[in-house]
This record gives sequence, structure tokens and C-alpha cells, in this order.
Amino acid sequence: MRFLVFRGLALLTLLVVPACTTAPAPAQQSIVVTPEPGAPVFTPPDQNAADYPAPVQTDEAYPGPQATAVSSADGRSQSVLQSYESALQLARAQYDPGVEMYGVVPSEIAIGNLGGPPVAPGWFYKFKRQGSRREFIVQIVDGQVTGSTTAEPIEEPTPAELPIDVSQIKIDSDQVFAMFKERAPELGITPGDTVYDLELVSLAGKNGPTWSVVDPTTKKWVFSVNAVSGEPAADPHQ
Repeated sequence: MRFLVFRGLALLTLLVVPACTTAPAPAQQSIVVTPEPGAPVFTPPDQNAADYPAPVQTDEAYPGPQATAVSSADGRSQSVLQSYESALQLARAQYDPGVEMYGVVPSEIAIGNLGGPPVAPGWFYKFKRQGSRREFIVQIVDGQVTGSTTAEPIEEPTPAELPIDVSQIKIDSDQVFAMFKERAPELGITPGDTVYDLELVSLAGKNGPTWSVVDPTTKKWVFSVNAVSGEPAADPHQ
């Protein structure tokens, strides 16, 4: 399942802070968007982008960026697993004590859906209660919580998303990027200085939690590995 311009999440608005910052996709799902007065509205999906479940409506207006205590160009001075606890604590405190993590969403795609505000990519975590479609999204930049929002896909995701037991994840984001750079030449890719994105998702009928590297320009999934074993994996959405 994938969102408007994200794969695996329906992101709406967030209270974000900092500055700085191949497989064909399946057909887009039909959507209905109902924005609240004064709230930002998502732009239509790019025709080359992977499809994601659609957001329903935004919760809050988008604030101006602020500074974080630690600054990096991409907002990723901490890895996904290092920043996870901060995101989880916020989700439990502000949304529901029983939430579970359902993945990490590609940051640049999320930011593009917000209209391209001047924020660092950081990491976007998706939390849900089992049995509920509603999602609570938290952005972390350089180890600091910078925003959160709720969203709900119009349709049930297919295949179904599964909660991720973070204690079972043995491969962290920095390791995924290192693996990708090592494999890039044989994939016909020259990474250069490009800041690639990441998705972490576990889908029913697939081989467990999977990391995927996402090209920030084409919005295509270019490399995937099993998040537990580190073995090469197929794009979980295919």
C-alpha cells in the first residue's frame, strides 16, 4: 500500500521545525480529500511517483521552521532506531498509550505532499492501534521531535500493513545506506551527493519487515533489504 505520494502512509500536516534540508508503480487509488478551513492541502500526486493511501483531512496549519539543538544537513545525525524511542514516547503521550509502529515513511515524499516547506528530511514514523485505520505520524530531526499529525486512508491497505516489533530489527538506517552504496554500481546507480530516502514496512504475505531506498528525484524504490537478516529483498510493494 502506498499514499498519494508516499508509499505506506497517509501524511497530512505536521508541526515541523528545522531548516537545511526499479520497479513501475501500480495505479493510483481514487481519493477524497476534505481539508479543514485554513489548513494546508496536499498537491496532486506526481505521475511518476509511487501511489500511497490517500489522506482524509489535515489537523493543523503548518508552522514556520525552528532550530533544533543539533543541526545536520539532512536532519539525520541520529539513525532511525536511535530516534525511535522519542517518536514512540510522543505517540503514546499525545495519541494512544497502546500504539505500535507500522513503519518509516520516505521523508522527501512526505515533505513534497506538504507543499515543500523548508525543512530537513529527518525521519517520519507511522504509529497505529491494531484494528484502526487512523495513523499518527511523528517527524524526528536530529533526534528532536519536530512535528506530528493524524491521518486516515480512505480504503483498507492492500496488502495489509503489519505492526513492526522494533526489537527484532537488526539492520539500522545507516547500514541500509552503506549496503546500497556498495551495491549501487551493479544496479547502474551513481549515488554521488544525493540524499536518498528510506522506507521501513512490513506487509502481509511478504518476507517480514523490509527496508527500501527511495530515489528522492524519481520517487522510485531502487534497493531493498530484509530488516532482520540484512539479505537482499524484493520491493515489498510488488
